[in-house]
Amino acid sequence: MLAVAREFQRPLTPRELLDLLPATGPASESELRSWVGNRPELLLSFQGAVEGMGGANPDPLSDERRSRAVDYLGRATSLFRTTLAPFRQLVSCVAVTGSITYGQAGPDDDCDFLVVTRDGAAWVYLALALARLRLRRFSKEGRTDPIWCINYVVDDSSARRDYIVPRGFLFAREALLARPLEGAEYYRRLLGSAAWLQTETPRLWARWKLEGIPEELSPSRSSGLGVRFLNAAIFPFLAAYLQAVGLVRNARHRRAGDAASLFRTVTRPDRMAFLVDRFDSLRKVYARASATSPGSGARARAPGGGRPGPTGPSPAPPPRPSEAREDSGILSG
Repeated sequence: MLAVAREFQRPLTPRELLDLLPATGPASESELRSWVGNRPELLLSFQGAVEGMGGANPDPLSDERRSRAVDYLGRATSLFRTTLAPFRQLVSCVAVTGSITYGQAGPDDDCDFLVVTRDGAAWVYLALALARLRLRRFSKEGRTDPIWCINYVVDDSSARRDYIVPRGFLFAREALLARPLEGAEYYRRLLGSAAWLQTETPRLWARWKLEGIPEELSPSRSSGLGVRFLNAAIFPFLAAYLQAVGLVRNARHRRAGDAASLFRTVTRPDRMAFLVDRFDSLRKVYARASATSPGSGARARAPGGGRPGPTGPSPAPPPRPSEAREDSGILSG
């Protein structure tokens, strides 16, 4: 965590670091400072990674980023209650993810969305949302919008399989920091099916548990036959378009020598996602903080001893919201 904070020059606050520590770690900022102070050999590790510790000064842009994150969250809520409201019946859940949920939204950061649709509706929803967002660009509101990035769309059954299998610390952090805009109850049930999350980030889990985490997911919601047929018809064409756009964008990044922005586009009948290449190295760094074995297929019992979640083969790890950058804004035009 400290290595990543230094690399991206976004120092953690002591409070943010405390939220990511195991339950047995320091419980307050004063305890954290005392713990580090009694271990001078650790001060170098904290340098440049935690504000006010190890010589790292408070981030002068921190207040600005937090204010922008609050503003973007409000705009995102409005977007799904107005422009994208007509398609609400196709989704089980919509959540904001990424830098906005950290309270660290920079001026060039996009607004990332996780969308879980009904089974058989992922590509129909994506096509409709893309069309409406393009039209919105010509409106008064659209001219001042942040970059809307629907960078992870997955259908209900696949989302359940994604969450039930341990995915490591990075996935757990992103999942528990997500801010649902639609389908909050569904998202809470999705978290409840992933008991391993409380092992990875127990303090973030505790926040959700205060308001209750249901142990059981309701039966998956399937789309009507007409929507499923349309979804199958749209998939090959929209997937090909997104893959082509991804190739063009990556070619531009290579010409500019911007290897850090290279990404790959995942298009499958059940999902669409963008994966930044450097995520692999980021995942390896975070693996040292992981308490579970990502992708192990281990099945944990739900909190409170409830039945485990749905069975099924483990798909490739889904994209984490932080994997996508502004390049994935191609979804919004």
